[in-house]
Amino acid sequence: MAEGVGFEPTWSCPQIDFESIPLRPLRYPSARKSDYNRKARRATISFMKKEPIERPVRRKRILRGAALLLFLSAAAWVLLATPVGREAMSPEGRARIVASIDRWVRDAGPAGPLLFILIYAAGALVLPATVLTIAGAFIFGPWLGFLYNTLGALIAASAAFLIARHLLREEAARFLKGRLRTLDEQSERHGFSAVFYMRILFFPFLPLNYAAGVTRIHFRDYFFATLLGLPLGSFILSYFFGSLKGIVAAYRTPADLLRLDVLLPVGLFAASLFIPKIVRKFIPAPPRD
Repeated sequence: MAEGVGFEPTWSCPQIDFESIPLRPLRYPSARKSDYNRKARRATISFMKKEPIERPVRRKRILRGAALLLFLSAAAWVLLATPVGREAMSPEGRARIVASIDRWVRDAGPAGPLLFILIYAAGALVLPATVLTIAGAFIFGPWLGFLYNTLGALIAASAAFLIARHLLREEAARFLKGRLRTLDEQSERHGFSAVFYMRILFFPFLPLNYAAGVTRIHFRDYFFATLLGLPLGSFILSYFFGSLKGIVAAYRTPADLLRLDVLLPVGLFAASLFIPKIVRKFIPAPPRD
């Protein structure tokens, strides 16, 4: 080929669009190592986040179970291994309990009413409240007995509710299925009316206190329903047994039984036996959704 003669190639270079070619990252051994470190770091962080939550929950359950076991052991000991528990099972024993409380209260002097309220509040957690109500009526009479009995019963009802709520509620909720779960949800909406209705129907005091704590009933609804519904039964018992002591002391002839201060408490007590039937007839039960 001679010099100076221009050279034109017979082939052409194709146009390549490099931007349209997908680029794949290079996989070096260090990349796998960084991925491994990243996964390990995430697992460590997630473990550290879960551990502070799980440990207190587990510790709380253990403490709750220990407290429940301690409370049940104390209640069983009072009922089965102490003279108070054994005597509460017989009429003669209950009379001795009333006499003992009377002696303790009188020995306490001006602090006697406060001592009685504390005895009532503690005793009604495991013992029938009727025995303590009779004791208050005999010791203080119908009017002061009614006041102190109501205060002691209100404290005992609130304490039993809180014990059941904090020690039994979460465990009992696991077994609520189907119809029981539906009733539990309804109790949250109609807690006040349900508790008030059972109080004026003279539902057993001790079982109601603990049963309400296991349900979803709010403590506020339970407290005010008890505050309004409890005095009816407390007044009838306090007035009857508080007046009975004076009736026995003033009795000379059968004609003494025809006085108003004798007939009124007896008639009121007799009428109270029909209160549940009257309530069911004129006051509707709490609604069921």
